[in-house]
Amino acid sequence: MPLGDNTWTTNRRGAMKLVAAGGVGGVAGLAGCAGGGGGSEGDDLGNTLVGPDDEPVRLKLVYRTGTETGETTAQFMKQELGEIGIGVEFDSAPFNTLLDRYASNKPEGADDATYNGGNRDESVSPERWDMIWGIGFNTYPMTPTSVASFFIDERDTDRATINFYGYRPTGDRDIASEIDELGQETDSQKRQEGFADLFGFISEDQPFGMIGFSDDINGFRANVRHTEPGFNFGWDSQKWHFEGNGSSPEGEYISGETTDASTVNFIRISDTSSDLRVGLTMDGAYTVNSDMEIEPRWVESVDTEDNQTYAFKLRENLRWSDPYGRMTAEDWVYFIREVRQADENWAGDTNRGDWFVGEEPIEVEQTGELTFEARLPEVDPDFPRKPIMWGAYCMPKELIEPYVEERDGEGLNEDREVQTLAYTGNLGPYTYESWERESRFRAVRNDDYYLREIEGYENAPLFDRYAYQVFNEESTQLSALETGEITYAELPSEKADNFKDMDGVNVTLSPTPYISILAYNQRANGWEPLRKREVRQAFAYAINKKAIAEQINRGYLRPAHTYQPEWSDWFDDSKVTRTGVGDSHSYAKAKRLIDGALDDHEYVDR
Repeated sequence: MPLGDNTWTTNRRGAMKLVAAGGVGGVAGLAGCAGGGGGSEGDDLGNTLVGPDDEPVRLKLVYRTGTETGETTAQFMKQELGEIGIGVEFDSAPFNTLLDRYASNKPEGADDATYNGGNRDESVSPERWDMIWGIGFNTYPMTPTSVASFFIDERDTDRATINFYGYRPTGDRDIASEIDELGQETDSQKRQEGFADLFGFISEDQPFGMIGFSDDINGFRANVRHTEPGFNFGWDSQKWHFEGNGSSPEGEYISGETTDASTVNFIRISDTSSDLRVGLTMDGAYTVNSDMEIEPRWVESVDTEDNQTYAFKLRENLRWSDPYGRMTAEDWVYFIREVRQADENWAGDTNRGDWFVGEEPIEVEQTGELTFEARLPEVDPDFPRKPIMWGAYCMPKELIEPYVEERDGEGLNEDREVQTLAYTGNLGPYTYESWERESRFRAVRNDDYYLREIEGYENAPLFDRYAYQVFNEESTQLSALETGEITYAELPSEKADNFKDMDGVNVTLSPTPYISILAYNQRANGWEPLRKREVRQAFAYAINKKAIAEQINRGYLRPAHTYQPEWSDWFDDSKVTRTGVGDSHSYAKAKRLIDGALDDHEYVDR
């Protein structure tokens, strides 16, 4: 949706100034949130930012629908930015629509959109936006080398695969090279110091607004057992069961959601909702438990002698659906080479960069029917716990071979077996049954599940069926949990205390590494000043993160200041620039930063 003539765009030049005409955004208290953070310095600047045509600047903020907290936070951000003279107008969309319309981008004339189509002057989203609220990013506190795709110059499309916002590091900082060097560093102190310095730079450069870290607030019906909270919550969900049924399967577990899957072709998945559906039917290579230790799944063992060559051994009892037979190392090596590392990314792999170190592909080789090796170009002690083999899926060679030969990504994507997960054999606890779009995804217990041969999983899984039920409104979803229509729902912070007092519901908290971000569009169809670090910093100083954390989110969120939670080994308070809390919440400082950043588009009094 194009904006009107009020918008400052990249093809305009002229004076930008702050005039004393009253704030554009509302300044009344919202949800009990006090603004504050003013300060006398900067008061000589006016109240409304106007463009070269003397029209107030109005930025487009798109937020994810479906949650009351998300909309309230967006309204509060509008209020805060209004305090520094910036007007905000809204658009909203369900999560998958938000990704398609705003986060995806491509150069003019290109066939397929990705989350980073390249040069920000040429690759833009279908619809214009300036800010997006409602997306969370994984900060990978166990394996910080995995964050590269978020911060590398957007022109490096092979590695900056999630850089839909068009960020380029300020100055001559080469984040890619720094991360590559730190990934090889075996001295733990040097490694810690290097990453702490990098995350200190990120806190200053503000590639996007880093708002907060929250716990997952899980609401279960009281008869669900074995749902102990912890890191990577749900890693052993095959053991979950209804009370009294710890040894035999019974009933249907229904997870309430406000977002449907976008696809079940895991090659193209970039969202949690889609991955959860696929995860019912396939376990993946291995997982990580609550103690951050590797737990075998398809891969029985991972061995290395030098932190550079890693040997993987598959279990003997893994079977694809007919006619594909046994899962073998040949399937894995073929899939990695011909899909993950393929030229031109013909399959549309959203995680293609995982199997490269810089421009160099990771060498993989079959060493036996069930064994293969990954030989890294450089030492990397983090490799097993990176999102490369951790949770990795595969497809049978016989299924994908015709599409590989034709480089037919759309054909593979539309293949009936891919779209119905019909190839998954005994590889997951459940088998695909049906998918009613924007309604219900249902899977049935897999009677041949391979993991039942492993001690502790003899009767797994312990539900006859497992379903994801999509609700258009969060309120409807929560009512369904309260009445017992569904088994589980993630709770919004403003409702958590209510559910804690309900007899039929148990509430647990699980820490997550996900950071809530306010994305800034630094591409050609965004507000051009967002390309300047000082402007992004100004937004960080203007938005009261403490109010968002403590009042809107009722204390279930902690303010974020860099791309790591404070409990991370890589967080160093002495190097982090704090913004949006205490004295670092300052409208006056925000105004001065914008004033200094605009060069010839300067603030003046009228």
